[in-house]
Amino acid sequence: MSARNENETDQSAPGEAAELFRLALQAIERPIEIVAPERRGVERVRRLQESARLLADSFLAARGWRPTDDEERRALLSEHSLTEEATTRALIDILSLATHPGWTPSRARDLGSLERRYRAALPACRSALKRELTGYEPIWALCKRACGSRTCRWLTGLAAGAAVAVAAAYHLSKPQYVFDLGGQLFWKHSPGGAFIQGRSRRFTVHVDNAVHHYRIRLPAPVALAALRLDPVNRVEAREIDILHIQLLGPAGEQTELVDNGRGLWSCVNCRWLSDDQRSWRLQPANDDPHIDGPSAVPFDVDEVRLTMRVSARKTLWEWITRLKREP
Repeated sequence: MSARNENETDQSAPGEAAELFRLALQAIERPIEIVAPERRGVERVRRLQESARLLADSFLAARGWRPTDDEERRALLSEHSLTEEATTRALIDILSLATHPGWTPSRARDLGSLERRYRAALPACRSALKRELTGYEPIWALCKRACGSRTCRWLTGLAAGAAVAVAAAYHLSKPQYVFDLGGQLFWKHSPGGAFIQGRSRRFTVHVDNAVHHYRIRLPAPVALAALRLDPVNRVEAREIDILHIQLLGPAGEQTELVDNGRGLWSCVNCRWLSDDQRSWRLQPANDDPHIDGPSAVPFDVDEVRLTMRVSARKTLWEWITRLKREP
């Protein structure tokens, strides 16, 4: 088991512990990539274990421990409880989960219950970690020691009211990340064959929850039999609204694809967020989302105009902890 240095103050512990906690929150919010049904339970366990591992390490780092594997983590957690026994038990249970396939509905329900217990414990864990780190505790600790029982009840009510106010502020402000990603448009002259880089155009996509118009010039007027649109190239874009896909010809011809519905279009590495065939709103599942569909038109096309709104709304945890998302 890793040795703890009792003779020296670990100056890196506060910063390391805080960063590990931030990564734990980030891990639990990371979407699960599209996998075969028999692998979904395995991927859920891996994501949950990654977050729990980081959370355990944040507390252990604050106390000077550096575990090297899950067996060591479980032993340390058993000896050094976190916020309360139930939370510690949940972490140990998560780190003890097997990742082999073959998930039954019963096991899936048990996993869902365990994840809900884990998520419910995160606010208390955050407060407990702050109290353990140097420089975080004094103000609240002094208030707690100074108040009488009646005042403490008032403070408890005030804290509950503050939590409601924070949640309300979050929903009203709808905090968003702002960054740029890459988009790409592919086309084919005939239905068969594959989309290739040589018949594509790249463009910059603005992720800021605002509507933007993109003009994509083709190298020459071409007859289109199929289109593929990669609206973004990273999963960090959490919601994409495709408002218009307009095809234009050299003589002023034009046609609108979105108005015709999306029934013949497939969403690959992504999912549609509405059952309404007139709504082109989707969510990426990984770094390669794209929609593919036929686009045969009675004229050659030399320009494609897109209108999209792409957003990456911060989760409540990211907003509170001021997590930064780097595309």
